[in-house]
Amino acid sequence: DFSLKAAKIAFEISSQLNSKMVLFHAYPNPIVYSVPFSDVYALDTGLMAHLENAEKNAQQNMEIFLKELVSHFSKERWNRMETEYIIKAGDAQDDILSYAHKNQVLVIVMGTQGKAKSDYDIIGSVTAEIIISAKVPVLVIPPEVPEHIATNFHKIMYATNFDEKDFLAIEKLMGIIEPYSVEIHCVHVGRSEEPIWNLARLQGMKNILQSKYQDKIFECHLIIGDDILNELDKFIKENQINVLSLTTRKRSMLARIFNPSIARKMLFHTQIPLLVFHA
Repeated sequence: DFSLKAAKIAFEISSQLNSKMVLFHAYPNPIVYSVPFSDVYALDTGLMAHLENAEKNAQQNMEIFLKELVSHFSKERWNRMETEYIIKAGDAQDDILSYAHKNQVLVIVMGTQGKAKSDYDIIGSVTAEIIISAKVPVLVIPPEVPEHIATNFHKIMYATNFDEKDFLAIEKLMGIIEPYSVEIHCVHVGRSEEPIWNLARLQGMKNILQSKYQDKIFECHLIIGDDILNELDKFIKENQINVLSLTTRKRSMLARIFNPSIARKMLFHTQIPLLVFHA
């Protein structure tokens, strides 16, 4: 269900941007995960039969998925769009990233099951791993998001920590939301001892962005607080934000497990679409 919702939203975004939508599904390849580490590999006929069944099931599931997705739109709208679907045996994370980077994908749209039920779910989430590794923007769709959200992107919040990559990320953001009439709210959550310097930074950021993108409205906000997640969540609700966007950095596995980034935490916390840029 959450993948179907993400696909519907991806269709609406592709329609607005007049771009191609690719539906990509990777299913586990039993050969990859069972080949012994030795000099000799004997062909296992049972394994081959299992692979054929996995491929057949993936194809059947894709056909069911496509039928339900297409039925959501008029025949005329669907036919106007350029679409493609890909089914591949392999590793979902690696194959999605490989396709996105080789084919100059504008944005990866993925669904999420919602708040994780355990720490294992957080560490093992394909969506979270793609957020960490992707070189292209990733739009994450939580299950609570209404399907019509893609036609109602009116307020977007960009959470900034005054990273040097902010302007590059915002430039990518502008490319995705170019057809929309939106307000962009740049928000920084800081400590009480550094408000004057941060206010100056925000004002400078607003002046640069407003002069470069004159057809968009920019507002910058400084929030004082220690709990970043709660402060951002409060701002989202009070200002009826439609999309939260931010940057994340690639870090070591140990750092990711024991000190998750804000983007990773927000993935399991937010109830609005999360648009992540890799710094």
